[in-house]
Amino acid sequence: MEKIIFCKFTNSLEFNGNLKRLGARDAMVLDCLLKEPAGSVATKKSILSYAWSDVRVSDLSLSKSISLLRSTLNEMLPGQEVIVTMPRVGYKINKSLFIIKNDAETSDLDMDDIFLSNDDFTSSERNAIKNYTFKRIISTTSYTKTMKVILSVLSIVFFCLSAYEYSNSSRFLSEKIESPKLNMMTTSSGNEVYYLASSQKLIEALENIKCDCVFFVYPDGISLYDIKRNRAVSFLLQDMDTSEISKNINSILEN
Repeated sequence: MEKIIFCKFTNSLEFNGNLKRLGARDAMVLDCLLKEPAGSVATKKSILSYAWSDVRVSDLSLSKSISLLRSTLNEMLPGQEVIVTMPRVGYKINKSLFIIKNDAETSDLDMDDIFLSNDDFTSSERNAIKNYTFKRIISTTSYTKTMKVILSVLSIVFFCLSAYEYSNSSRFLSEKIESPKLNMMTTSSGNEVYYLASSQKLIEALENIKCDCVFFVYPDGISLYDIKRNRAVSFLLQDMDTSEISKNINSILEN
C-alpha cells in the first residue's frame, strides 16, 4: 500500500502526487504523534508541551489541530483510521502509513537513508520514494544551475561595461585639452574689450561705438555691458561689415 510522505522541513504531506501543506502547529502535533513508538499513546500533556511550548493553551486548541489533521489525512486515505483518540489520555497514530522525511537533512544523502526501515517497504514503495526524492533534487539542482548562469551573464555584462567606461576615461585623460586663450585690450575711447584670437577682425568695429562699456567679442557675436545704464546687450552678427556693426550697436544704445 502507498504511504503518506511527511516532510518535516516543509510541513507538508504528499500522497500519490497530492501535496497538502500543514500549519506549523498542526505539523508539530503530527510530528509528536509520529515520535511515539508504534502502538504507543501520546498524551495530551506531551503534545501540548511539544507543539505549544511557548504558549499556554487549553485542550481545545489540541482538539482543533487533531480535527484538521484527521480531515487532511482522510482525504488522502479515505476510510482509514489514522489517528485514534484514547479517551482522557491522548492520541495514537498508525505509523505504518507514514514515511518521515526531512529535506534539509536528506537532499544530499543516499536515497536509502530516507527509509525508516527498508524491510518495511515493498519494491514498488521504495521506487515511489526514490522518484519523489529525485524530483525534488532535480528541481533544486535546475534552480541552482539557472541562478549560476544568470549571475555569470550579469558578471560578464558588468565587466564589459566597466572596461568600456575605463577605456573612455583613459582616452579622455590622455588627451590634452586647453581652453581658448582670452585676450584683453582697451579701445581709444577707454572701453575694455575681452576677445578670442579668432574674433580679432571684429574688434575694429568697437572703436566707433559711443558708450562707457565693457565688451566681450566672440566669432559670431558681441556682448557688452553698459556701465552707465547698468544693462547688458548681446548681438549676433550675420554678414555685416564693420560699419554696419558700429551703426546698429550705436542705434540700440541710444534708445
